[in-house]
Amino acid sequence: MGAAGYVVQLSQETRSLASEYRRLLARTEKLSARNGELASQVSEQTRLIESRREELRSAESTASGIDALLADLVLRLEHFVEDGVPFLLEERRARIQRLRTFLASSATAVDKYGRILEAYQIEEEYGRTVDVYAGKLAADERPVELLRIGNVLLLYHARVGSGTGYWNTEQKVWVADDDYEKAVLKGIRIANKKDAPDLIVAPIPAPRSRTEVKR
Repeated sequence: MGAAGYVVQLSQETRSLASEYRRLLARTEKLSARNGELASQVSEQTRLIESRREELRSAESTASGIDALLADLVLRLEHFVEDGVPFLLEERRARIQRLRTFLASSATAVDKYGRILEAYQIEEEYGRTVDVYAGKLAADERPVELLRIGNVLLLYHARVGSGTGYWNTEQKVWVADDDYEKAVLKGIRIANKKDAPDLIVAPIPAPRSRTEVKR
């Protein structure tokens, strides 16, 4: 090959290399742009993930706070039952136990709160009613008629013989007091709807100061 032919061949190879270089350069620029886009997307996704994690942490903290609040409401209800007059204790304690079981379930916080609210409403209803039912005094197993007035007063009258008294919420003992026999018998007749509603003179316990109330 002569010198001229060699120059021509070299020129062609140079143009081919230059073309390949430009092609590779263009591809590199596209890849660089694409990498930039991907980097931006990755950065945005990372930000979103961190945001979601923060939301989850906040939600978990809120859920934990709600659970604690619901548990406290049930505990307060239990104290109200145990510190008050001991009427229908088995029924009321069983209701509280069902509440605790329900709080441990997978039910929503709204449903749990609704169930607790129902229990509070039942206790509130007790406070507006008068009831009489058969029972026994724990002290001597005497059969008595128990007269409940609201949720603040529980009186008894012996079903055999005589004997009248009331529950002392401060000392948590039954107090015999026949001075209230007529009032108790009248209250029993009213609760049984044998007499019309009327004023009853009964030993209403004095309210406790705030510092004496158990929490």
